[in-house]
Amino acid sequence: MATVQVVAVFDGALQAYARPFTVPAIGVAMRSFMDEVSKEDSDLAKHPGDYELHHLAMFEEETGRFIPLNPASDTVCILRAMDCVKRE
Repeated sequence: MATVQVVAVFDGALQAYARPFTVPAIGVAMRSFMDEVSKEDSDLAKHPGDYELHHLAMFEEETGRFIPLNPASDTVCILRAMDCVKRE
C-alpha cells in the first residue's frame, strides 16, 4: 500500500471543484491536466482562464486516512490551464 495524492480541477466560472481523483505522484496529475488542455475539444482548452489543478491532500491507502497538506491552507494550486496554452 502507498500514500497517493488527491487532486481536483477547480472551475473558476462555476466556483467549484470537479470530483477529486488520486494519482501516485503530482507529476502524473500535471501531465494529465496538460494533455487535456491541449485537446481542442475539451472545456479546459476552450476556456483555459477558468481552470486550475489543485492538490487537495494525501491519502494513505493502508489506513484510509487523509493527510492535509497544510492546516493553514485548504488546497494548493499546482497548475493553471492558462499556463499550459501554447502561444503562437
